[in-house]
Amino acid sequence: MQATIPETQDWIAATCRQFSEATGWPLEFVPLPSAEGESSSESSLDAVWFAEIDDGERTLGKLRIDPPEGRRREWSFTAVAELAELFARMMRRCAATHRALESRTREVSTLVDIGRSLSQDGDPKHALGQLLRAACQLTQFRAAAFFLLDPSVQWLTVRGTHPSPFDAQPGACRMLRDYPPDLHALAGGWQLVDRERDDRAAHWLPAGMSLGVCLPVQSDDGPIGTLWAYDRRRRAPGDREIHVLESIAAQMAAVLERTVLLRESAVQHRLKRDLLVASEFQSSEIVPPLPAEWDIELAGLCTSRWEIGGDLCEVIPLDGERLLIAVGDASGDSIPAALVMSAVRGALRTLAETESAELERPERITARINRALYRITPAHQFMSLVCGVLDVRERSFTYTNAGHPNPLHAHGDQIDALASHGMLLGILPDAAYESSRIVLAAGDVLVLYTDGITEAMSRRQQMFRSEGIAGVLRAHPRDSARAVHDAICAGLSEHTLGGDDADDRTLLVLRVG
Repeated sequence: MQATIPETQDWIAATCRQFSEATGWPLEFVPLPSAEGESSSESSLDAVWFAEIDDGERTLGKLRIDPPEGRRREWSFTAVAELAELFARMMRRCAATHRALESRTREVSTLVDIGRSLSQDGDPKHALGQLLRAACQLTQFRAAAFFLLDPSVQWLTVRGTHPSPFDAQPGACRMLRDYPPDLHALAGGWQLVDRERDDRAAHWLPAGMSLGVCLPVQSDDGPIGTLWAYDRRRRAPGDREIHVLESIAAQMAAVLERTVLLRESAVQHRLKRDLLVASEFQSSEIVPPLPAEWDIELAGLCTSRWEIGGDLCEVIPLDGERLLIAVGDASGDSIPAALVMSAVRGALRTLAETESAELERPERITARINRALYRITPAHQFMSLVCGVLDVRERSFTYTNAGHPNPLHAHGDQIDALASHGMLLGILPDAAYESSRIVLAAGDVLVLYTDGITEAMSRRQQMFRSEGIAGVLRAHPRDSARAVHDAICAGLSEHTLGGDDADDRTLLVLRVG
């Protein structure tokens, strides 16, 4: 502000010269510090009129009129004095406006500079410190503090002060249920706390501070915290100060919101990387090499809509004569479904490594998996599963269906849906299951699938259904497992052209040679 005083004095002096030339009465501006050494009595003796000029905060100097030579007419002096009074009032108003404009320009410039530096500052703690310091530099407040709202929206904790440190901050962790001024600020705008008028002010104001102003710090997504400004004097904060503090609170919100976004971006990057790693364990190559003497053909796919999904397709050779086959679908999608699927997959793999007689009883395998899944998953997570054992020597398939879409068995010109035996896995701990056994002849085909195949929608909102699979089986009665598999996939692609997004999809085709 001091740098702007000479400029103000210059235009006042120039205005005085124009007044003198126009009226013939010498109007003179005596700037400080010259005017300080001149007493009012001296002014009254030497001048016929004088007035002080200030800018609303400080005295800039004095205006005085000395009598012109040869002019002592009373009426002329009265008119000139009135005109001089008018000029004095105009000069005071102009000086105050000039001071306010310079002050506002300085504030805006400072806030812009801070905003530029904050955009390049990756340290939110340092950025908050700069903003708290600016809150004191651009206002008449002596100290400032920032309180961060906990994600639980139950309390606020002090996260920055200026100067740092200053006298102990009371209520450094304040519960919203105690109705602090912060709660009222977050709900309805800035709040004033006066130690002499508020009985609870000692809970919120640092020692030695008589006054506190609390402002909300919030983004478009909701409240983030509160900004406090403190002063030792009891006074009413001006509109300009409130506007400055509101600007600083907005910049705080931007800094913290940017920090959250950066952290979320880092978390998303890490999750994406982890999902890509996890997806490597869900390979689409689900059919292992089989001994040629088995005379069995297998073809299949298991794809996920996202990086990982909840469909399961396991083909596990047990010994030289048996093959464990399981196709399932966990509730939900992506990571939650994949966790359920992985638990069932791990249980199947563990059981397949044992020599237990239960491997000959799919209903017992299913019951054990059901109990385990019930213990480790919440009620809203469950899984459908078809689990069976193919006996190559006997050419039989013994299976249990726990709430899964019915597999199809094509033999000759007939296509049958295999039976269901019980409810979904993970619903009840003691659910009972049964099993069925079918004998396979040469040329028979088994098709196991998930609802991502049968419920796939066309552009006209029609599902592919099991009839879509059956239609392909009828059209390819003697084709290989791979040919039947590819024909079903081609029919599905044609059906869904222009339809909805794909779900997790699993398809397994088995043909007996």
